Amino acid sequence: MPPFHQDLEYHLFDKTSNIQSFQCSNQDLDEFLKKDAFTYTQENWAITRLAYDKGQLIGYFTLTADSIEVDAIIADGVEYPHRRYPAIKLARLAVDDRWRRNGYGKNILLKSLVVALTLSKYVGIKYLTVDSEPESVDFYKKYGFITAKRRIHTTIPLYKLLHPPMDNGDDNSH
Repeated sequence: MPPFHQDLEYHLFDKTSNIQSFQCSNQDLDEFLKKDAFTYTQENWAITRLAYDKGQLIGYFTLTADSIEVDAIIADGVEYPHRRYPAIKLARLAVDDRWRRNGYGKNILLKSLVVALTLSKYVGIKYLTVDSEPESVDFYKKYGFITAKRRIHTTIPLYKLLHPPMDNGDDNSH
């Protein structure tokens, strides 16, 4: 089992970030960081955090606002009264090819969960969603993500419940 890298540092992507050394064999993930992430951050469409280990850029993740349709959720006997629920989308997660299979992806994913849970204390967020490449689905499922019922394009939508439904049986509403 790869080590868990507790000493990773995370920095918000900005114009001073040196990202040229980053190499990812997934061209979409590589190009997003090098060509689009700064604009997305400037326009506040999505926010990217860079992960460093001892000053070396290891990977990154990008979060944006999202929602999930109730039809995509596997209900497990839970009644969902609304058509859509608020979510944070893990829009990108990448590890530099030189550092893959060393536990960094797990650390970066867990950091994205911490950020989403922290945000959910201030803004209504029920789920963390991701549109996964087929080869990464098992990675996300290891950490509790569930394949959504609907499939779009070539990616596979998954979700993770951040806050379980409350039992409304005691009618203590204010």
